Amino acid sequence: MQTRFIRYIKVLSISLCIGLVLTGMINALVDPYNELGWNWIGVYGNDDRQRIKAIDTYPHDALLTGSSRTLHINPDDLCGYKFYNASFSSALPEEIYYYLKKYLKDEKMVVIGLDFYMFNDTSYPLLNIDKWPDRYWPTQEYLFGWNVLMDSLKAVYIREYLRQGRPSNGYVPIQDDPTPDMKTYQFWINFFINHVYKDYHLNEERFQYMQKLKQLLDDRHEKYIIFINPMQEDHWKVLHLTGNYEAFWKWVIRLKGIFPDIKYFPEGQYSQRELYLKSDPSHYLPFVGAMIVNGLTGCGP
Repeated sequence: MQTRFIRYIKVLSISLCIGLVLTGMINALVDPYNELGWNWIGVYGNDDRQRIKAIDTYPHDALLTGSSRTLHINPDDLCGYKFYNASFSSALPEEIYYYLKKYLKDEKMVVIGLDFYMFNDTSYPLLNIDKWPDRYWPTQEYLFGWNVLMDSLKAVYIREYLRQGRPSNGYVPIQDDPTPDMKTYQFWINFFINHVYKDYHLNEERFQYMQKLKQLLDDRHEKYIIFINPMQEDHWKVLHLTGNYEAFWKWVIRLKGIFPDIKYFPEGQYSQRELYLKSDPSHYLPFVGAMIVNGLTGCGP
């Protein structure tokens, strides 16, 4: 009995070792988030901040960045320039600044979308960072982690079986619901009320990051356009309901003091409910984002 148990432990140990070795080999060879610097297959994972590190793998002469509202704009739908979409979910000003400081390279155009939530240090505290992180995972976790293995296999599947192995232009596709899901819609409204705008407090240091961002763009002689994202009509109601209307205009005025030519879209033609995801009052449809950017760069209607 003891001999059988020892044999079982040996087989199990060998199997685990083989599994770890194979996992390490796959993750190292694929390098799904280019953590090791030798990704060759394209970055297709779900982590936005890791995904946009692949910017150097995609030929481009223009850059679009911002929050998840610009994340779903397909650069293939943009005219005038060859864009890379470096947007990422819940982006904050300090992250945008350090990302551009690291990756900005003689672009012909830089377009940046800003949102009111980005400056609320109650719900989104200032990050204690001084650069865009080179690495997100400890080496052991990256080489032997299960989630990383799943992203490695996903990348191989997309590349080899779906034949979509061209370099990623950064954007993340999104599908609209065929009919509104009012439960999900109400979840977003409650999320705005109870998290995004709760106890809203403008963070002064983030305005300093905006000053740094302007200085960075000017010093590098970049042509750039800064705009404030549209807000759906029910989003506007939440702004009033939470008592943040005055803070919103204070924020707009402060930004205009830094970027005198900032473009303002929160209300007007892009606030209509039908221009947003049916179950999500926060995100406009991708074609709407493309219309906005093309209009800003002067090549759209």
